[in-house]
Amino acid sequence: MNSKLCLSLVCCMSIVVVLGCSKGGSDPYVFEPELPTWARTYGCYTSSNNLTSSARAGLQTVDRDYLVIGQSNWMGDPGGSWVLSLTNSGDVTWNRFIEGYRMLYPAALASGAYLLLGESIDNKNLVRLELSADGSTFSGQVFELSAEFWHLYSATSTKDGGTLLVSDLLLAEELYGQARVMKLSSAGAVVWERGYGSSTYKDINFMDVAQNSDGSHTIAGTVDISQSSGNANRFLVSQFDPNGGVSWARYYDDQRNKKEWAVAVQPTPDGGLVAVGSTEGDEATDILVLKLDKNSQLVWRKLIGTSGGEQALDVVVRPDGLIAVLGTIMDTQDEQQDIWLVALAPDGSIRWQRAFSLPGGPASTSIIMTDDGGFLISDSSKVGGTNGYAVLHVDGEGQIDDSACTMIRETNAQAVEAAASPVEVSLDIDADMRSSLSTISGMSEELDLYGLVDCGQGDPLGPEWGDATVGDSCDCSPANKCVGPQTGCELGLTCIGHYNDGGNPIGDCSHWCYTHASCPEGTTCHLLSINNVNMGMWCY
Repeated sequence: MNSKLCLSLVCCMSIVVVLGCSKGGSDPYVFEPELPTWARTYGCYTSSNNLTSSARAGLQTVDRDYLVIGQSNWMGDPGGSWVLSLTNSGDVTWNRFIEGYRMLYPAALASGAYLLLGESIDNKNLVRLELSADGSTFSGQVFELSAEFWHLYSATSTKDGGTLLVSDLLLAEELYGQARVMKLSSAGAVVWERGYGSSTYKDINFMDVAQNSDGSHTIAGTVDISQSSGNANRFLVSQFDPNGGVSWARYYDDQRNKKEWAVAVQPTPDGGLVAVGSTEGDEATDILVLKLDKNSQLVWRKLIGTSGGEQALDVVVRPDGLIAVLGTIMDTQDEQQDIWLVALAPDGSIRWQRAFSLPGGPASTSIIMTDDGGFLISDSSKVGGTNGYAVLHVDGEGQIDDSACTMIRETNAQAVEAAASPVEVSLDIDADMRSSLSTISGMSEELDLYGLVDCGQGDPLGPEWGDATVGDSCDCSPANKCVGPQTGCELGLTCIGHYNDGGNPIGDCSHWCYTHASCPEGTTCHLLSINNVNMGMWCY
């Protein structure tokens, strides 16, 4: 197992007040008391190359804390999932690594444990795990699917305590994609499996699923209307009964002949739904949002964007009807993609919009609503030269209430009505799919979360952590190590070299005098290098 060193860096922290809002009419909807707003990155250093990690999803627990899961290869190949339990201020309660499985969707169980849904790293098996409340143990099921390749795109809880899982399949004998939906019971048994294709349109993809109040479920995805594998994707919305039967499926033709793709769908408080995705525009990609009423009729369809290029990633709808669309937007000054949060009124007009700048830009970003009316955003960010988790809790206006926080900027995108006509799509059902089932159990591994703080290049956690004093270079021996602990250093300073994991000197003869007197108790100050890149002085 590779040695490792993990960190948690704070960007901003504050307290936010969220007021009650109206719930579709005159009755006010009262949110829970305000929670702290903050933005943090969480990362891990190891001796592996090409380290990467990205947070995929989060949930709010019954005690108003958070759980964030994602994928990581910090422990080496084949990689796995990293699970963070956070307080509502962003502090780490515990963290666990589960090797071999890419867990993507979390849910809280009545027992205090967590349900995690995902896939094996090789994309051949569906995985359902129950993780203990402290994250130390897991047990569950592995479902081996009959396909060359598949990928889990979405999962949602059902009213009977079960789950619905949406994936795609690549059928080797047909060489085209087919959508797949699996219903699991609360115990993890397969209730039914269905494959969905079309004799008219070759490629059908399902990307997200949401359950409706009547027990039916809506799925958003894409359909290739070219009748062969091509570049003519359209935004597909479908509704299914509780047993997987197709109620209706349609795309919306606006005569622009532009490629479209859906990524997320959510029910709205009025009994309708909202679906989001992206589309090619005249100059760049735009976000596409459509609203259907409780009778499945199109209410409005909006294109949202600027000339820089925007894409949708997720959506969440508050009980007061506010629609929060999460996506990306280009920062023309820094020439990188930023996280973008756009709040729409029930009529599709823009209420507010904010961009959040993170080192390295967004990746597999997701959003949930928190019970105070704010939003928890899970993403990835550069952490000491590698990709780590980025987690933000913003208030109901998309703000972090801290004047020192410079990561938020205002944007000026417009929402333009894009009228379209519905086109019905006939879906064929394959009800003969069967997955073989096996059970698994094991122990997760806790990573050493040291709470690294940059003590030589600035201090994200504040002045109480102190700064290290860096002096002149030390004398080096032919072995590229310091001759002695005080060689070449003034009294009170120690000679140290570049370290790639807090314990192994790289040996490049770049040694410095430093003091750790001002580091937090239990930590010392080191000159840190990652893959031979000088990262400055850090306490750990």
